[in-house]
Amino acid sequence: MYSEKARIRKCCPPGQMIQPRDNFRYECVPGSRELQIETIEAQFYGNNECVEVTGEQVVLPVESQDLCESDPNALMYSADQGDELFVLQNGSLLVLELGSLVSVFDSYCVEMTSDAQLLAKVCEHVRIDRVGVTEFFMLFGSLLSVMALLFTALCYSFVPKLKDTFGYLIAVHAGTFAIGTILFGLARCGGRCIDQGHVDFTEMVSNALLGSSVFAFFLMNVYNAMYVAYYIPNGLEYENKNKRDMYAFLAVLYCITLIPLFLFPKGGLICIVFLYFGAIVVALILSAYYTRRLTSGIYLQISGQTKINQTRLNDINGQRCLCLLETVAALVCWIVLAGLILFSCMTGWARIVAVYCVVVHGIVIGVLFVAGQQRWIILRECWSNSGSVDLRAVENGVEMKTFAKPRTLIEETEDGA
Repeated sequence: MYSEKARIRKCCPPGQMIQPRDNFRYECVPGSRELQIETIEAQFYGNNECVEVTGEQVVLPVESQDLCESDPNALMYSADQGDELFVLQNGSLLVLELGSLVSVFDSYCVEMTSDAQLLAKVCEHVRIDRVGVTEFFMLFGSLLSVMALLFTALCYSFVPKLKDTFGYLIAVHAGTFAIGTILFGLARCGGRCIDQGHVDFTEMVSNALLGSSVFAFFLMNVYNAMYVAYYIPNGLEYENKNKRDMYAFLAVLYCITLIPLFLFPKGGLICIVFLYFGAIVVALILSAYYTRRLTSGIYLQISGQTKINQTRLNDINGQRCLCLLETVAALVCWIVLAGLILFSCMTGWARIVAVYCVVVHGIVIGVLFVAGQQRWIILRECWSNSGSVDLRAVENGVEMKTFAKPRTLIEETEDGA
């Protein structure tokens, strides 16, 4: 019977087809041949001795799922060997051999070969997993990364000492990356985790969120560069009021950089990310240059006293070092991911590597901006706000001191006596 969950199972990922190898083996290679298989509504009589095909048109969605991936004894049926292949209305495969022998299989996948022939693989040993080992590792890594990212975003959103402009940029950077990581993992998991028809939309939204996160990271580096180039030398602090023109420019820049996502669905994310990282490297170089100028004595006054705010400079240098470490780690992860995406290597363990490229970047964000520099500030603020000992006062040296008792009137009288 027809079911809304019925699918035509395609052996290779989207944009690939099967190419024969030696010993009757096949491999998936890039190709765009459309899957040419007919879906029929059929009535069976007796012990499948008679099959009656109705004239109803049945359209089933196509799902990339090779259930025979780890089965070396999979049976092969091919149109060039005289086999007629149909998909039934319930998603099963009907094979008509020699024009008379009818077989129906539930565990199979179909694919076009490089010479435009239809091929079917039927599993002898079915891979029984809805969310298998591969999907488990993908979801586990994504969950671990998302927890670190969300904790980072919450810390920089609610801890008072971290709620400055740079802190809000970190919160946006971590928050959008967390949601993007979830959707990226679901898209790579494919039909085993979400409906196959929603995979493309999920991947597009995840790409937009990951691109937005890297854009926020770009602004973090611009913030550091502007401080050492302009604000610290002039004794100023950044005020985010009355800067509508600048925010409008950033909004337009952000929208322009998202255009490749829609023009190049396959490589748009890679285009955006490496465009941002090129600008980030430039910002890091400028930041290092102006920092050297500040520390080389150019801004020293004649009296010998420094004009710059050394404490603020140290804070910016700390932020710059963290951004540099994230940039190095992120470039390694995204170079590997770019190779997998551009060469369409998204099957088997390659899917796990692709997801973990994003996962590792997310964990690096949490480790650097929470555990790396601000862990004591976060612990101190959370502990003090919970009603326990005020660790902020302890740090300033005014808590837990013993004060002398005031002398009572009786004691003063006795002393006088």
